[in-house]
Order: sequence, then structure tokens, then C-alpha cells
Amino acid sequence: MRKAMKILVVGLGGVTNGGKTTLAEKLKEMLPNCDIISQDDFFKPESEVETDERGFKLYDVLDALYMDEMVKSIHNWMNSRTCSAVVTEEPQNTRDSVKNTEDVYILIVEGFLLYNYEPLNELWNRRYFLTLPYEECKRRRRTNMHERVNRTERQFKSLPANQQCLLPQFLPHLDKIRKCIDHNQEILHTIVNDCVHMFENKEYGEDGRGKITPASTFDMDKLKSTLKQFVRDWSEEGKPERDSCYQPIISEIVKNFPKERWDFSKVNILVPGAGLGRLAWEIARLGYACQGNEWSLFMLFSSNFVLNRCSEVNSCKLYPWIHQFSNNRRSADQIRPIYFPDVDPHSLPSGSNFSMTAGDFQEIYSECNTWDCIATCFFIDTAHNVIDYIDTIWKILKPGGIWINVGPLLYHFENLANELSIELSYEDIKNVILQYGFHIEQEEEFCQYNSFLYWRTPLPAVDLSDIQNLDGETTPADKTPSRTDTMETEMET
Repeated sequence: MRKAMKILVVGLGGVTNGGKTTLAEKLKEMLPNCDIISQDDFFKPESEVETDERGFKLYDVLDALYMDEMVKSIHNWMNSRTCSAVVTEEPQNTRDSVKNTEDVYILIVEGFLLYNYEPLNELWNRRYFLTLPYEECKRRRRTNMHERVNRTERQFKSLPANQQCLLPQFLPHLDKIRKCIDHNQEILHTIVNDCVHMFENKEYGEDGRGKITPASTFDMDKLKSTLKQFVRDWSEEGKPERDSCYQPIISEIVKNFPKERWDFSKVNILVPGAGLGRLAWEIARLGYACQGNEWSLFMLFSSNFVLNRCSEVNSCKLYPWIHQFSNNRRSADQIRPIYFPDVDPHSLPSGSNFSMTAGDFQEIYSECNTWDCIATCFFIDTAHNVIDYIDTIWKILKPGGIWINVGPLLYHFENLANELSIELSYEDIKNVILQYGFHIEQEEEFCQYNSFLYWRTPLPAVDLSDIQNLDGETTPADKTPSRTDTMETEMET
């Protein structure tokens, strides 16, 4: 006769990075009939999460979670277990508890906002709250990216021993990735150090310790993209990309505003979606009055660091590929560093007119007939409605002004259900542009594949019998970027 089973619902709450998930997984390994429900699995999509006055997503509030769905999942788990009773009394001691777990279905619910939602508090048989000193919490938060590597290590160690022996360099390679993660974290920490005072017309008070909130997948994707933007804009490795994307724009500017007919300092050029600012910087280096505009705080923080804090060529190092575990030709490619900046950002000619603005392109630029030229590179597909961008560009250009555009139509909001996204074909966009009154003077279509700069140097085919161990080159020591008294690039909001 089948023995009746009981159920036990345990709440495991606490501060972020307090060890909730690790403890829950360890308990699941130790205890039979144990399942886990994680609060992190119930976060709303990025588009549904509110933003504070600084532009940061509010992930540390209940409104950022589908809490009703979480309660429903717990009820479904409870109802799916055939049980004749519910544990309502605490076990007498831990030893008795573990000894009798074979007679109990256990559900561990872990999360950092468990006890702030009353419907959940009605379900607990037992609940715990893990605390952690702030400095330790901060330290763990800084090393959170190690979890991806730890997961790979756990999975590798789950392979049969004879298969692990085939890859003796696999675990040492993971250790190298960990060191690269630590190095990147130090650079990122340096980048954000001065952000409180970044904007010349906006000051933020010192909030003390602040809040440490979970990073969303969306935020992490943005961070990875920003690391790769360092490659494109400010490294020697990124020169082929800059030549293919930026040089056509610069050539058109020089052709349409030659020095024989124009005073460069009076030619006003705007670069929306400026990223880390290299295109706008190159235009200003020629003598034109150029302003870059960027909305992403990831890009703004990083461009502020490069433009205002880096004065020595190749003084900083990053490992932009460590998050990519697929499509690696060699293990060494994943931990290959890049050095930046490849030029001194402070080397602009005396009297150069170069600035960066922070904010939404359509909100900031509303004054008609202001700009002689607008240069957009990989920008127009970031619009919810590309016609709005065209409308703004038409209004703020001077009569006879020039719009130069390079980039794809990979609409950023295409697959977000709760975001407006109008995806027009190139043909439709051209028709709209012409109806506004633009005249297309030059048009080129081309496509080029990069593969993240991994395979810039083609490797010859190698017979398996000829493969040798390849060690990565020792990289030179980092140089700490100096803080100088040179004039900073203006950052406006």
C-alpha cells in the first residue's frame, strides 16, 4: 500500500547575492522529493518595468514581477502532489527533519521580495531570511558574472572521467576567463566612478550606499554590446569596421563642405546615436563643429570615460569576448584582449568645437533650421517609428542641408510585444523621405559580415595530426589612465 506523502513549503528570502539560490540548489541535491521555484523567473519584460528619474530600471519592487503568476505556480505544485496531510508543525530537530524527508514533498521558494507580498505569506510552512554585511554583498555582486563560468565548470565535471581527460586545458581556460572577468570589472568600476558628476548641467546627490538590484538579461546584453563598442570605436582592431562605416560618411562631409568654400568651424554637424563618440570625434578633428547625441547610459558612461579620462594611447585593456561561449575557433580567441584608445582623445586641434549631449534625439532637437549636416550611422532602426526620426531630421536641417545615413534596418523593437514598432522596408523609407522633400543625391547598397572580429586573419586548414598546443601571448601590464587637467568634452542633458 502506497504511503501517504506530506508537503512542506519553505520560503528562502534575503538580500541580493545573499546565497539564496546556492543554498536552495544545495538543499535540492541533499533532500529527496525537493523542488525549487525562483522569484527571478517571474520578472516582467524590460518594456513593462518602470524607470526612475536617472533612467535605471526599477527591478527591486513588486511591480517588476508577475507575483500572481508566482503564487499560481506554487498552488499548482501543491495541487499536483497527492498528499493526505500538510506539515504544519516544525520538526523537533534538524536530524529528524532530514531523516524523515523521504515522506515529504518539499518546495523551496527563493527570492529577495518573498515576504513583501501577502498572498505568499499565507503559504509558508517555514520561512527564513538570509542577511549579509553590505560590503560582502557588494563584493559578491561584483563577481556575479563568475556564475556563468561556474555553471560551465559544473557541467564539464559532470562528464565521464574519460571524456574530461580528453580536454586537459578546459578547466585552466575557465580560470583564465575568471581573471578576465575580474579585470573587466575593475575597468567598469573605474568608468562609473565619475558618473555622478558627468553632466555639466545636472548634479546628483551622494546617496550613500545606494541600492544593489539584480541585473536583467536586457541590461547584461547592453553591457556586452558596450564592451564590443569599445572594439569598434577606440581600438586598432576596430579600424576595418570604422573604415567601412564611418569613412563613407566622413568622405561625403568633406566632399559637400570643402575647405575652399566653407569655414569648417561654422559648419554645424550633428551625429545622433553617437555611441562612444568616435565618429563625432573624427568629424571634429577635421575642424567641423560637431555634436554627438546619445540616449543609452551605458554608452554615455563609457564615452565620458574615454573622452575625458583616457589621455595615453592604448593605456587600457578589455576582454570583450569572454561572454561568448559559442562559435570560437580557438579557446584563445575568447580571452583575446583589446587595447584602447588607439588615439589620444585629447589630441583635437586647438579651438575644436566638439560636444556630446545626453537624451532622446526627438526631445532634445526641436529647433528648426539649425544644422548644416546630420550624419546617422546604425541609428534610424532604433526608432519606434522611423517616420518620426525623418520628420525631426527634416525640421532641424537648414535649407539645403545634407543628411548622410549608413546602416541596416534591424528594428530594435520588432519583437517586443508591448512596444510600438513600425518596420518599414527600404523602399517605403525612400518614398517617405522623398515625400518630405529630400532629394537623394547618392545611393549605395552593400553588405559585409564581420563575425565579431574573431577571424580577421584567415587560418589555413590543418590536418588533425599536425595540431599543436597554442598558448595565448602574454599581454603587457595595464597602465592606469591618468586624470589630467585637460578640457573635458561637454556632456549635456
